[in-house]
Amino acid sequence: MNNLNELMASRKINCNYDEQLDVILNTMKKVDLKKITDSHSLKGCSSLNKTGLSERIAEVLSDSTRLDEVLKGLDETTKYNFAKLAKEAYLKGDSIKGSGMEQLMDLGYVYPTMNQDEVVLMMPEVVKETYGKIMIQEEFQKDPVIENKEPKSGKRVPIKVVKIGRNESCPCQSGKKYKKCCGR
Repeated sequence: MNNLNELMASRKINCNYDEQLDVILNTMKKVDLKKITDSHSLKGCSSLNKTGLSERIAEVLSDSTRLDEVLKGLDETTKYNFAKLAKEAYLKGDSIKGSGMEQLMDLGYVYPTMNQDEVVLMMPEVVKETYGKIMIQEEFQKDPVIENKEPKSGKRVPIKVVKIGRNESCPCQSGKKYKKCCGR
């Protein structure tokens, strides 16, 4: 058994991997919830009850700016494991390479839960959605696809940029039209 499996077993939360975040947080002890808020250096949480702590954690986990900063501080192997977990329902401890997952457990982005008789690592849906938003933002920050900036003949060719129509669906996948969402 590797160190991650031992860590997961010592921190396991007695609920299924497919539970919603609020169920997972309600299963945890207040002391463990407090550790998550302390890991994020959140102010004003010491007087909150268990429900208040759970709500504050859910709010923090949906903050894409905070998650983006956390991801920037991770090594490449942990980023790979995070991305892999964002696509899967859960991962077994022995399928995760490298270290760094402990930090993500401390911050509440991943949780060791149960899948029948074994402890597995899962990521709440709210974290997966937040990670998806970060990936979409990174795609938009990249340079648009450019065909032949300058052909060999020396003539300049205008750059083709794909423009989003006002009545098209918004690329942030909110389900709204572009003009009612990001196009304002």
